[in-house]
Amino acid sequence: LMPKITPHVIFLHIPKAGGTTLRSILDSQYARCGVFMIGEDINGDIKRFKTMSSEERNQITLLMGHMSHGLHRYFSAPSTYLTLLRNPVERVFSEYRFLSSNRQHPLFKVVHGLNFQEYLAIDPTRQGCNGQTRLLSGIAYREEIGIPDIGPIEKADFETAMQNLEKFYPMVGLLEKFDETLMLWRQHLGWRFPFYVKKNITIRTDAKLSGADTALINEKNQYDLILYHQAMKMLEEKLDSQSYLFMKQLSLFKIMNKFYQKLVA
Repeated sequence: LMPKITPHVIFLHIPKAGGTTLRSILDSQYARCGVFMIGEDINGDIKRFKTMSSEERNQITLLMGHMSHGLHRYFSAPSTYLTLLRNPVERVFSEYRFLSSNRQHPLFKVVHGLNFQEYLAIDPTRQGCNGQTRLLSGIAYREEIGIPDIGPIEKADFETAMQNLEKFYPMVGLLEKFDETLMLWRQHLGWRFPFYVKKNITIRTDAKLSGADTALINEKNQYDLILYHQAMKMLEEKLDSQSYLFMKQLSLFKIMNKFYQKLVA
């Protein structure tokens, strides 16, 4: 199959789902002059993107960052959405560990000293309770497309997220199948081999997930759990339909990337 090259690729970065590693891969695949990065000033950068002239936006080959679904509407030509989902239990707990150990993060002072259940009760990032559904649904704060809403997730939001997943993310990826995801995207988008070293790994190892914590995450992430399992089904179907040659290339990539990681370590 020939790669399907669309004028614009949009990487919707879900927090604590391998996105920082993926950003470094994307940086190596796309010329910097065509990349628009939604950085630390999320709301400001999204507003800046929206106020660009259509000529300026047409020059963007890659839009990436933390955002809510929907910014494709600002492009006049077709876009390809990419995202990585992660098992909600692992993702939510990873965010807690990250925020409670990263002194540079603005929320460190809020989260440091809270146990996990206290953290989830306040959910300071609005990512602890169906956060993946929140971003994929495209619900926007005060109708500002791209800026995620902060209210609770309703069934209608979940249904919209599921529709968006199936319509806009046929190449949805999973952190747990990172290499497989990368090689599917390589095939679809005509990339070079996407060698990488893992980035932004949470350093705090003393916090352990208890059975009660797991039950609490499951209870507060029912929509994310269904969304994640649907994404897994979509990815497995995509992998099942691949050729023998693709599987050989995937095996080769895994071997080569281990050598690459040793080289740059």
